[in-house]
Amino acid sequence: MPEKSLLPNLLLRPMAPDDIPDVVAMEHTAWHEYYRQYHALYDLIQESVTPESLTKDWQAFFGISSNGDKTSMVIGQERCAYVAEYQGKIAAVGAASAYRRHVWPEVDALLEQPDGTTLKPAKFQELYVAPTLRKQGIGHALAYLRGMHMLHAGFNALFLTVYADAEKTIQYHLKNGLKQVHSYPSLQRFKEGKTVEIACFLHPSLQSYTDTSLHYLKARHPDLASLTQNAVLDSNAGMP
Repeated sequence: MPEKSLLPNLLLRPMAPDDIPDVVAMEHTAWHEYYRQYHALYDLIQESVTPESLTKDWQAFFGISSNGDKTSMVIGQERCAYVAEYQGKIAAVGAASAYRRHVWPEVDALLEQPDGTTLKPAKFQELYVAPTLRKQGIGHALAYLRGMHMLHAGFNALFLTVYADAEKTIQYHLKNGLKQVHSYPSLQRFKEGKTVEIACFLHPSLQSYTDTSLHYLKARHPDLASLTQNAVLDSNAGMP
């Protein structure tokens, strides 16, 4: 049954560098609210997730140097980030970039297909929704937007990583057709010099995964589905 619509107070659009402070504020709150349920994991890594660390990550994503100068244009066909504004405030963010070969050799080996083709995965990165707006379809809308962007750019598969101890997150990905294909200890060290295990997931069809998000929106949030599809058209109109 369709649920109550957030429209007309919702706007979906590409993220811009000027959005970084507002995105960081939302993401910092959303990250801590979500990961607090994983008590041991949260206790180990929570001190590493600060507004300063998130700002640094987003500046690197946009190719901005420490003094604020833009050093390279990295938003485009190789990566994208979208935000949802609700009542004029940043309410969610979702990002994707190109999968980098030779970082995970065990995953690289799985990209070669029996028919001689090679999968070209997009790497899904951050997707955070403000706690008060979860379960409203916004996450699916951003998943669809970034999926369509990367499909348009020539990617055809999906790769992502999650904390191996985040059980609910892993079950969600398994339910949506992803397969765990590798795990490794984090390069970053946390409290008492400890590492955490990172799980790698792969889906062979970015198109299928993206379509699933749209089907969910059409069934549960039809107005948001229409808004999301229009946002894709607007975004693609400005792409080469």
